[in-house]
Order: sequence, then structure tokens, then C-alpha cells
Amino acid sequence: MTRRMTTILVVITFVAAGISLFDIRSDTAEPIKCVSVEERERIRTVVIEGIDKALKQHVQKLFDIWMKDTSKQPERAIEGMEIGISAHVRARTNALNWNPPPC
Repeated sequence: MTRRMTTILVVITFVAAGISLFDIRSDTAEPIKCVSVEERERIRTVVIEGIDKALKQHVQKLFDIWMKDTSKQPERAIEGMEIGISAHVRARTNALNWNPPPC
């Protein structure tokens, strides 16, 4: 597994593990108290598009690796796909469930 793929999987795992992108705070960040309905939906759309794009990139990378290194294939590709799909489903669910109070 390449370093880039490992990094992508780690990031997806953190997102999918329930660490909502909207709850990550730095010491200087203000918690989100409210968001307009329009802004909430705009943010949700951007997040879901990013999650979908990440899955597409993951699939492309898995296939690229498969074409370059046929050892232990397709088992490796299947395992990577299962991990990616699982992360994708959980991340989308988190994004769809994000509902800060309206302003």
C-alpha cells in the first residue's frame, strides 16, 4: 500500500469513525451556535460532494495499484474497496445528520 493511499485511508477512517468535520475545533475556533437553513444546506452539499469525490479518487487509486501490482489481487482491491465504501457510507450519514440550530 502506498503512502498516499495509507494517508487517504487514515483520513477517511477518522471521518467515518464519527469525528464530524463540524465538531473539530482549535483553541481559537468558536463553536457553531447556529447556521441559516440556506448555509446549512450549502455546507452539507459541499461536504457530500467532497466525500463522493474522495470515494471516486479511492476507486481510481485502487484500480491503478491493481494494474501495476497484480500480487494478491483481487483480494487486496476488494478489501480496499470494502474499507472505502464503509467509510463513504458512514461519512455521508454523518454529513446528512449534521443539523446545527437555525439562526
